[in-house]
Amino acid sequence: MLFKVVDYKSENPEVQNYVYGFKMITDQIKAILEKDGLKEIKALNEKFDPNFHQAMSKEKRDGVEPGIVIEVIQTGYMYKDRLLRPAMVKVSE
Repeated sequence: MLFKVVDYKSENPEVQNYVYGFKMITDQIKAILEKDGLKEIKALNEKFDPNFHQAMSKEKRDGVEPGIVIEVIQTGYMYKDRLLRPAMVKVSE
């Protein structure tokens, strides 16, 4: 997901309308960027690849083989075939 809009609940309908409007704008921006070639790097449960992932920490986890991404700390992005930002991840030992 390129942007995350927090689900904000309010008893005030005017506030809810603003939140809904921001979500619509966010969805439109996301669609435009994806159409132009911006992609989120898939990292969770993938094999660690230093070309696309930046390991921030390691953790031993039962039932997971070493070198697998077990948590995404910050999402990474590609623009067409170019790396914009690597995904910051936690990797299994």
